[in-house]
Amino acid sequence: MLYEITNDPENTADTEYTLNDICLHDERTITDYIIYNAYRISKELNIKAIICPTESGYTPARLSSLKPSVPIISFTKNDDAYRYINLLR
Repeated sequence: MLYEITNDPENTADTEYTLNDICLHDERTITDYIIYNAYRISKELNIKAIICPTESGYTPARLSSLKPSVPIISFTKNDDAYRYINLLR
């Protein structure tokens, strides 16, 4: 169901951002695409939170910059990423 909703060409998400608003870096293109779709899905479906495991902290940081209306819960084993994520909080 989630795949069908996100890939429906007639689907018009009521969001302030589009994929063009996200700066796509060469090595992070797939990650940025996933981040954008997580944000878009948070606007279209009735979800309570986004759970985001991470190694570097990049994904939850970029996702939080889009300001979704649900909390982002992130987990990491990396001490530096843990400190970085806590600074974003």
